[in-house]
Amino acid sequence: MPGRPECVILPGAGLWGGRVLLFDALPSTNQWSLEHAGELRRGDIVRAVRQTAGRGRFQRVWASPGNRCLTLSVVLAPANGGPPADAATRIAALAVCATLEEQGFCPLLKWPNDVLLAVRKVAGILAERSGGDGPVVLGIGLNVNMSRKDIAAARCDYPATSMAIERGRQCDVDTVCKTLLAKLEQTFDRTAAEGNTFLDREWRKRDALVGRNVEITTQTGTVAGEYLGLNPSGELRLRDAQGTERCFSAGDVSLNAW
Repeated sequence: MPGRPECVILPGAGLWGGRVLLFDALPSTNQWSLEHAGELRRGDIVRAVRQTAGRGRFQRVWASPGNRCLTLSVVLAPANGGPPADAATRIAALAVCATLEEQGFCPLLKWPNDVLLAVRKVAGILAERSGGDGPVVLGIGLNVNMSRKDIAAARCDYPATSMAIERGRQCDVDTVCKTLLAKLEQTFDRTAAEGNTFLDREWRKRDALVGRNVEITTQTGTVAGEYLGLNPSGELRLRDAQGTERCFSAGDVSLNAW
């Protein structure tokens, strides 16, 4: 691949027989994947041991020191050959939960893309598309061995944690990666076979917002109300102070209303 930083290619180690492209460092695995979408195929994984300029929703920075975070991007089929980006985000969040559960944790999900441990963010997901009909690139960042000092230095605008902080000892990042890739493939395949029934059921089991009064911030302002779950399209349902049910396809849910 011309113009590619030094990397190791692991054939068959990705999803559905795809490759893992393992870089020592990248500014952003999602950005690199989007820029090289024509050279990648469904199931390829772009992973960086160290990510220097990763990004999340609302242009938030997701930096990952070497061997302390798992940062990777999954290349999915184009929009007409795979799940929509919103569904892919929820599928990935469930796969992260399954990975953490296999390690003995009890994760929860905060719509639309956050995985929580002890009410603190441990992982985030960002789905992006390469052009109107290009592949969906699904970025995942999981705090594996971040210390409290690392998190303080990152100056996150939300409470954050890591697997190591919650467990009290470090975890093997490569082992976590192998488990996550296996869970991703399983969760995508089950969703393809069972549809939204599977996706909705598994999300409800881990939904951190059930029974909560929440605030959601969108481009047009902030709305507070009672969380009513998700509709079949994955939109957040909320009953506002006037008793009106409203649906949101995007936004930032605040835990301050808890």
